[in-house]
Amino acid sequence: MAGRWVGRLALVTGASVGIGAAIARKLVTHGMKVVGCANNGIDKVKTIAEELNHHAPGVLHPIKCDVSKEDDIKAMFFEIKEKFGGVDVCVNNAHDLPFDSPLMSGKIEHWRYILDASVMALAICTRESIYQMTERGIDDGHIFYINSVSGHRVNGSGFYAEKKHMVTAITEELRQELREKKSRITVTNLEDDDIANSLVRALHAPYFQNLEDDDDIANYLVQVLPAPSYCQIHDILTRRKRTIDENETSRCCREVIGMAGRWVGRLALVTGASVGIGAAISRKLVIHGMNVVGCANNGIDKVKAIADELKPHAPGVLHPIKCDVSKEDEITAMFSEIKEKFGGVDVCVNNAGLLVDNSALTSGKTKHWRYMLEVNVMALAICTRESIYQMTEKGIDDGHIFHINSLTGHRVFGPGFYAGTKHMVTAMTEVLRQELYEKKSKIRVTSISPGIVKTEFAIRRHGDEKGNEIGLYNQMKTLEADDIANSLVHALHAPSYCQIHDILIRPIEQET
Repeated sequence: MAGRWVGRLALVTGASVGIGAAIARKLVTHGMKVVGCANNGIDKVKTIAEELNHHAPGVLHPIKCDVSKEDDIKAMFFEIKEKFGGVDVCVNNAHDLPFDSPLMSGKIEHWRYILDASVMALAICTRESIYQMTERGIDDGHIFYINSVSGHRVNGSGFYAEKKHMVTAITEELRQELREKKSRITVTNLEDDDIANSLVRALHAPYFQNLEDDDDIANYLVQVLPAPSYCQIHDILTRRKRTIDENETSRCCREVIGMAGRWVGRLALVTGASVGIGAAISRKLVIHGMNVVGCANNGIDKVKAIADELKPHAPGVLHPIKCDVSKEDEITAMFSEIKEKFGGVDVCVNNAGLLVDNSALTSGKTKHWRYMLEVNVMALAICTRESIYQMTEKGIDDGHIFHINSLTGHRVFGPGFYAGTKHMVTAMTEVLRQELYEKKSKIRVTSISPGIVKTEFAIRRHGDEKGNEIGLYNQMKTLEADDIANSLVHALHAPSYCQIHDILIRPIEQET
């Protein structure tokens, strides 16, 4: 945790058990003051506080609050202001589903209670937290929503999936409101797999006895919190790998700091490695002890220069290979060389991508569309297929496929055909996950979708002056290539049973 958070105050709702308790513990052990709020479980929060307050650098302060009641929430925030000055971080974790709530036969009072405890409470706590931050001039605060994959896909009974979809929408609405106010308060949607949730485990205990992983969500929160203040990690979607045994679960549940030792000395392929995000990822993996094949075409000399620079001091090695990824025969030749020299790929980072000018659907040229499809889609598909072939052949079942995607893969904006190719990458990520699941494979896939990143992307197309203008590099603090590399490293060293499926990351000041 960055030093700027030590001694500052976080509110965690639903802090008595499960994810809430794990987050409260984690923040206290990292030196934060934490208000742990609970209603019927307040005695459990007090027990955790007594345990932590003997040795942890931070302090846990229990406060009783029924978050389904606005008066209770307001009283809690008044007490926080009186005792501590105000909130710096708000973790909206409390959610309650004490009964079935089917749409065809549910009771209105049940639906209202669910909305009050899970949606209204979140909105009120967010509003009151931002009031307190604004009042004190706090402009680097952070709002977290502990959501679920059901916030993107209908996966659950009755009001459960609906309320989670609303949380997803609230996250984006809040981001837009904060941006309009030119605030640097950030908001992050942490979405865990439903079966990883202690509430669901309690309801279905016979099926999920070994999934003691509330610490995993706490670890992700702690890794997101110190991100640079200009960088908004907007969504992290995690998924459970269901084909895991008890011994592996026990081994992987340990907190991971830095790159896990299992990746040191292993081989990663990074396409488009000469500049920008690809170069940053290659550097980061080599510095963490991996061997990296950096593939480029016209920029191969730049990859060689990076390799020479890293060689004297980095624990890993960067191996440049020339390859035009728009040509299948060059890709297959590259994989043959990788197999002969290194035995095969363990990690594949599909980073190469491009945007051709004048690619509008109403006036674009066919050759431009085909070229973008070859690089942005076909090269990604071929490199993925060949990587999985090599992993399977070597008996590697913990490999990782990364797709460097774009926010354009989730919302249509930007020129012509490009948005279409990135939407296809988003769909391919989920299709690959389903295919791997059907094969009972533990190979993981992660899509990282950045907003505006300061790279050579626009400058190479338009020159310095126009490129800076189009890329908005001089108009806002954009993301750095290293921010994307750091997100990749974070996903790579997640426990092997856990799939960080989607990461959406954008500058605080980016509008769309």
